[in-house]
Amino acid sequence: MAEPENPADLALKARKIRDTAMIMPLFGLMVLTPPIANLFAVSGRILGVPVIVAYIFAVWALLILGAALLARRLWRSGDLTERLQGREQPKYPDGSVP
Repeated sequence: MAEPENPADLALKARKIRDTAMIMPLFGLMVLTPPIANLFAVSGRILGVPVIVAYIFAVWALLILGAALLARRLWRSGDLTERLQGREQPKYPDGSVP
């Protein structure tokens, strides 16, 4: 899919990415609160690990993966913002462009 070139579309895309970044920690907090986590406090085991421990680890791993993907998108949204303002693209420390 081609990136939108309309400045309004670029600004909207960058804002959506920032909004997602603000909501993600709240989602993580919500799914790790005791009322939700206690739904997985059963006597079963997954590969010898209690279900609640597997749930907490899975949520933690998914939050880290999501944060990594979101950080990359945030870096690129900085590129969108720079393009909107007519400035140079952000570069990685080695000089490459994302």
